[in-house]
Amino acid sequence: MRRRPRVWPVGRPPEAVSAIVLVLHGGRSHGHGRAHRLRLASLRMLPFALSLANAGAAGGLMVWMMGYRYRGWNGAAMDAKQDALWALDEAARRHPGTPVVLVGHSMGGRAAVHAAGHPAVRAVCALAPWLEGGDPVEQLADRTVLIAHGD
Repeated sequence: MRRRPRVWPVGRPPEAVSAIVLVLHGGRSHGHGRAHRLRLASLRMLPFALSLANAGAAGGLMVWMMGYRYRGWNGAAMDAKQDALWALDEAARRHPGTPVVLVGHSMGGRAAVHAAGHPAVRAVCALAPWLEGGDPVEQLADRTVLIAHGD
């Protein structure tokens, strides 16, 4: 059976959605093992997601956690990026025209940076992102970008 990416809402979804935050957790450079919400990488991002959901609930903010197909980036396959793009397409399908902000940690930060060119994306927050010198940056044009790394 082929795995599928998924998203799930954090907190109580608003009746009228004004914006979406997609939270992308970290992972490994390589790995086709199952990614699930009880792994530390996902749990580490839950406080961020809950804080965003609580702060934005009155304003119509929907917060989604990303459920990757695999634990790894997996080289040229860029599985985490592909899953993030799937989630962005899903956001556009469910909530047409709604702006999306990507918040990612480590591998999730890399996925956020890579997927930033999607038309729904308005901003990217990459927390200690795993980035490499050859990673593209053109897709970040006209986006608000915050990269927090180090002390």
